[in-house]
Amino acid sequence: MRIALLGYGNVARAFFSFQNSNAERLRREYGLELKICLAANSKGYLDLTRIDAELTVAPAEAWEPADWHQDPALFARHCIDAGVQTVIETLPNNLQDGEPALSLDLAIVRAGLNLVTVNKGPLVHGCERLSAACIRQHQIAYRAATGGALPTSSFALQELPPARVTRIRGILNGTTNYILSRMFQRKQSLEFALQEAQSLGIAEPDPSFDLDGWDTACKLLIISNAVVGARLKLSDVEVVGIRGVAATGSNYKLFARAEYSESRWKLHVRPEPVRPYDPFYFVNGTEKAIEFETDILGTFFLRGGISGREPIAATIVKDLLHMGNLE
Repeated sequence: MRIALLGYGNVARAFFSFQNSNAERLRREYGLELKICLAANSKGYLDLTRIDAELTVAPAEAWEPADWHQDPALFARHCIDAGVQTVIETLPNNLQDGEPALSLDLAIVRAGLNLVTVNKGPLVHGCERLSAACIRQHQIAYRAATGGALPTSSFALQELPPARVTRIRGILNGTTNYILSRMFQRKQSLEFALQEAQSLGIAEPDPSFDLDGWDTACKLLIISNAVVGARLKLSDVEVVGIRGVAATGSNYKLFARAEYSESRWKLHVRPEPVRPYDPFYFVNGTEKAIEFETDILGTFFLRGGISGREPIAATIVKDLLHMGNLE
């Protein structure tokens, strides 16, 4: 499979390292052989089909300037010229309008290329447009955007039909779950638990996106629109973060919920205490979990999936394997 990397930050570098380290095993066990043909970032692009060097050792002068923001179709044309089949998009997340990634992703799928994205912005603001732009099924994959290593929408869409999902409940953010776990288990303050999480690389220097519940809200929205056809916007999600939670004797979790009520889907994110009889009680640290309630198959509870760049890289490979099996 011939690959282009759109965005070359930490996640793309983690993917490159993972596929390099596991290339032989992926080829032997899964028949998956990956070749990175093109890389692009905010400054330009590198066509690896024209030089005799790998991505990490390519000379600086081999990078050619290009402004993808002004002409997204130009990137798609470069991909086609380089023989690319699948683009892995890891551009910075923009929750305001999903740009510039949304326009680039649309150009990619309109050109008939497969798209694997970890970017929530385009999926939040342009999921229907991306689906409409596809010229075949299974052209877009986004497991890493909805739960990282934890199967979420992919499980529901592949394993639950012909049942209908009637309710979704989940812990979808490893950072806040780690902080809340420390607050309950060790009676730490939120500030102390956050500092610890930051020192371990679990929390970002600016943790607002996680603490205020927006990462969870984005994941819930993407999952709900994909699985139950909610057709909602981010503004439809009621969001309360964890900043108001105090270290008490209660075990709080930041829950994402999608429930059908009064003839419409209602989505909300808020911290709630859980009791020992609830399976979510034992979801601790950076673990995540999701529960799908169905009309005829019962309830399914999935737990696991550690956070981090390597698990995200492995999840990208999982998407590539799934695409390869469907072609």
